[in-house]
Amino acid sequence: MTPSKILTGGLALLLLALALAPAPAAAKSRIPAADRAAAKAHFKAARELYRTSLYEEALARFNKAHQLDPQPEFLFNIARCNEVLARLELAIKHYEHYLAAMPRAKNRALVETRLASLKARLAKQKQPKAPPEPKKAAPVEAAPATRPEVSAPSDWRWPAGWAAVGVGGALVITGVVLGVMASGKTDEYNQAAADKKHYSELQDIESSGKALEAAQIATLVVGGVAAAAGAGLLTWSLLGGSDDERAALKLAPYASGLGGGVVLGGRF
Repeated sequence: MTPSKILTGGLALLLLALALAPAPAAAKSRIPAADRAAAKAHFKAARELYRTSLYEEALARFNKAHQLDPQPEFLFNIARCNEVLARLELAIKHYEHYLAAMPRAKNRALVETRLASLKARLAKQKQPKAPPEPKKAAPVEAAPATRPEVSAPSDWRWPAGWAAVGVGGALVITGVVLGVMASGKTDEYNQAAADKKHYSELQDIESSGKALEAAQIATLVVGGVAAAAGAGLLTWSLLGGSDDERAALKLAPYASGLGGGVVLGGRF
């Protein structure tokens, strides 16, 4: 082999070695150091926010860190936040980008399991929901036939009428008692006259008897008027009732040796 051929072959091997050699660190990334530092700070803050369940704030920080320094690891964190926030489509998208950027990721099996679960959930959400079954109307039961109840009148005339009848009856009874007392005074006067009592004593007995008679008359008159008024009110109140109710009451005058009045009778 000639020296020229040896030189040519060695030069070719050297060029091939340089082509296969790893690029220097300066050429591998052109991201400014300030952006890398800021991305690192955002990542640390996002990790603390995630631990305290502030997922929305953590997602914003992870996105900011990825914008400053697009490392594939940030995609996993972004996907995880979207998964927790139930944003299924975004979570699937970032998990797939993560696996595409890191085909030999150590957690690939875990990510693939999560992807399958998220896709199943998303497909279930997109399925059309069956319309709700119409509610069956409850059968309407016929109301039992009831006989209409007839209630007593409830206006003011009804209680006022009974009150007037009661007062009138009480006054009539009082008049009867006063009449008995007046009759007793007459007997007392006759007995005193037979015994030839003094004129002044006879005059006192006579005055007492006349007073009792006057009270008897006044009481019977007032009692009769009150009873008649009460009976009128009761009758008036019952005018709007049924024929049976009106026939159940009877208004009639009465008279006795001791006086007279009006009586209301019937079925109650």
